[in-house]
Amino acid sequence: MPTNTPPRLSLALALSLAATAAWAQSATPAASAQPAPTRAAADTLGVGLLVTSEWRPYRGVGNVTQAFPVLQYENAWLDIWGPVADLKLHDEGPLLAVLRARYIDTGYDAGDSPALTGMQDRKNSVWLGTKLQWRTPVAHLSAEWLADGSRRSKGQQLNLKVETLLNAGPVRIVPRVGLQWLDTKYVNYYYGVSAAEARTGRAAYQGKSALNPEIGARFLYNITPSQSTFVDVSATALGSSIKRSPIVEHAWVPAVRLGYVYGF
Repeated sequence: MPTNTPPRLSLALALSLAATAAWAQSATPAASAQPAPTRAAADTLGVGLLVTSEWRPYRGVGNVTQAFPVLQYENAWLDIWGPVADLKLHDEGPLLAVLRARYIDTGYDAGDSPALTGMQDRKNSVWLGTKLQWRTPVAHLSAEWLADGSRRSKGQQLNLKVETLLNAGPVRIVPRVGLQWLDTKYVNYYYGVSAAEARTGRAAYQGKSALNPEIGARFLYNITPSQSTFVDVSATALGSSIKRSPIVEHAWVPAVRLGYVYGF
């Protein structure tokens, strides 16, 4: 079950983990910052645990901490890691192209906060789309387009990201910067207030599309050849159309993710 912690404790946890490590929209396998080889013939399989601690932007909701079991599996055509499943269309040389399905936990229940009383629940969704990645010796550049496959919001999103690889002894560090575009339907579903939901102190609100910049870093460490761990810290700045919503309280959304995987 989600648990709430005070804002200062959440920020202190994020800063502490970042300093100690000196995981991953989003927990994904490590980037290598090197051109990829041709398709691997052997299958890889792993199981593990993912713990996420994210600061939700909604009024009165605060920090939400959750734990999930994860499955990691990859062969020449399929790549599964936790909430993300990719069907590889091309994975040779510097270019990766996949069809993607991703489960994203962005919704809320009206009972999560007194400030949301009278709102209709906003449901999580499975998003479907594609991702293109260009891998160079210096950095990886990627573009991910997704549409709401569950038809909750009927929205779309586009995620652009640049990440690179640094080595600090046995620890691999993958810093990144990103930019997320959310269309009007997405913003209205998750951050809008309909006329029927309006209350004293909560006016009806209909937002427009938004741009959310993100910075983050992933710290990876192999305990043994078959066991690996990671810590990922990030902060996302919400676009003005989201920040103006009467149900939104925070302009920045920090997150910490920790993961452990045992490979077979």
